[in-house]
Amino acid sequence: MRGLGGYYFSPEEPLKGHMYPIDSMIYVSPDGGPLGKRAELLERLATINTVPSRAGAKVLHGPGIRVIFTPEEGDDITQVEVSSTGPLEREIAELSFERIENTFPSWVRSFDPAGNEVSEDTEEFFQIDEFLDD
Repeated sequence: MRGLGGYYFSPEEPLKGHMYPIDSMIYVSPDGGPLGKRAELLERLATINTVPSRAGAKVLHGPGIRVIFTPEEGDDITQVEVSSTGPLEREIAELSFERIENTFPSWVRSFDPAGNEVSEDTEEFFQIDEFLDD
């Protein structure tokens, strides 16, 4: 489950609220369409101090993070990968993950890299018959 500051609640002890940090996340649009135009996303990310190191660079850098757009070329961005720059910057990165999610509330987390079909399966995993006790 998503918690605050780019954390997930620990699956081992979900009721105790222990949390562990994430090092990277892929964001996509909930409807499978583009997240926005490249220029618009660059402008909005600049408001949270996340910018390319030079004009035309494919990687953006922010406090403790790096950001990569997919596709790398073209105007319509369909996926954004955000990753921590390293273990020493993890605390700073946590704040950047939170700021990105606050700046782009319509983005959803994805665990499928670009090119994979997003499952339309809405069945609750633990309600599937083969996983229920008799």
